[in-house]
Amino acid sequence: MNTKRQRVKASNELTAATGRVGLQVEDRARWLVEFARRRRTDETRLLEGESLAARWEALAFAYGRRWFVDQKAKPPAWADVTTAYGRLWSHAFSLLRQSQPISAHWVGHLYPQPDGSVRALTYTADLPFLGAFMVQVYEVLRGLTSVRLRIRFCPICTRPFVSKRPDAKVCPIGSCRTLAWRKRHKEKFKAARREAYHRQMQKKTGNRNVLIGGPKKKIQLER
Repeated sequence: MNTKRQRVKASNELTAATGRVGLQVEDRARWLVEFARRRRTDETRLLEGESLAARWEALAFAYGRRWFVDQKAKPPAWADVTTAYGRLWSHAFSLLRQSQPISAHWVGHLYPQPDGSVRALTYTADLPFLGAFMVQVYEVLRGLTSVRLRIRFCPICTRPFVSKRPDAKVCPIGSCRTLAWRKRHKEKFKAARREAYHRQMQKKTGNRNVLIGGPKKKIQLER
């Protein structure tokens, strides 16, 4: 059986989208996590951030390598991209967040090598978009160990993020890190806020000895 696939020339849009998504596991993992961090709109419940470029990127992720996709291929409808997002969460990321096993399947070809080893190549070009998307999700998750990456879920915003550090607990977004620090250091945060308010009142009143507090308790801060 001849399993060799003939490469075809992809459209310029798909080629550009593949460049944004990437071909390496680390690049594709980061794209997938950014995709999973999107929200649904309140009005239509469709995924936020609809654009033609985003639709092409979803297609590029689903089919892996652009030269296996016909030049006449069209990007999926945004409703299908939203459905892929829902399946990503229900079939994979929600289970990851709960430390539950994921039931996954692989599609591709195995190529015997001259040295006796076998090379595996994931191939999804013959699948419908939604099926191809989930196969590539499993492929990315399977490859995380080889690139020493981890997918964590932020306790502040609840969304996933990629980390190389085994002790990373909060996503790198500044607001989440700030809120996590405030939660861990409540007294320091209160003191910092009081000091900031003191400086503000000093500047506003021109009085270096400002009384801070309500009628029952007043604290005089002096310099």
